[in-house]
Amino acid sequence: MVGKFEPEASEVRIPITPVIHNTIKVPHGGIIATIADAAMGGLASRSVPEGYNVVTTNMNVSYIATTTNKELIARGRFVHKGRQTLVMECDIEDETGRRLAIATGSFFVIQRRL
Repeated sequence: MVGKFEPEASEVRIPITPVIHNTIKVPHGGIIATIADAAMGGLASRSVPEGYNVVTTNMNVSYIATTTNKELIARGRFVHKGRQTLVMECDIEDETGRRLAIATGSFFVIQRRL
């Protein structure tokens, strides 16, 4: 998995290989949820002040389609940036632009533990 993080948006990519397939030989929904959480949470954690981090408090994934192509791409963005909570959205596509899922997530700001 590789990620690119800008101040207001993120992108996380993972190659589609048999190791992430489910029993019908397409990417497992749990993998799609994982890269969505990585895209949203990675962006959220980079937006909080030094000495703080975030934890996921809620995440919803709506699965739309599946793919047999080569790559999963999750693109995260902010919906709300508060002092204690962040709300995010994420689109998950394959490399052809086919939308596979959409996700939303809520993140709580915590003080970083040493």
